[in-house]
Amino acid sequence: MHVGADTAIAESLRELLLGAAEDLGYGLTPDPAGVSAPIKLPDGVTPTRAIDRLRELGDAVDDAVTAADDPHRARAALARAFPEYIDADTAGKHDLAHALSIGESTAITAAFGAGASRLKATRAYGHAGR
Repeated sequence: MHVGADTAIAESLRELLLGAAEDLGYGLTPDPAGVSAPIKLPDGVTPTRAIDRLRELGDAVDDAVTAADDPHRARAALARAFPEYIDADTAGKHDLAHALSIGESTAITAAFGAGASRLKATRAYGHAGR
């Protein structure tokens, strides 16, 4: 109901999570076959907690979709939703280290300011810098 065939995966995930939160606010999901009671939440999970968590996840995915042009912001947003799988803090460090090693001026400028992109790249073990 919340996912379309022509919708991107990230947008579909956002719609699924936020739509599920909204639907759960109206009550438990009826059994699709109509032969048993509504589908229950896991033991110990209240509807309020489930709704809050679904919204939290949906908002994080929405932030990632919105930040699609900024990989660091998108990764940080997804790390909020999936902290056991995505480490937002180290992503920027690895990207910056790579940018410094290859002399990628855009990333260096973003991290250190306009003058930093003109710094001479250095290489270890006798390799000449640029």
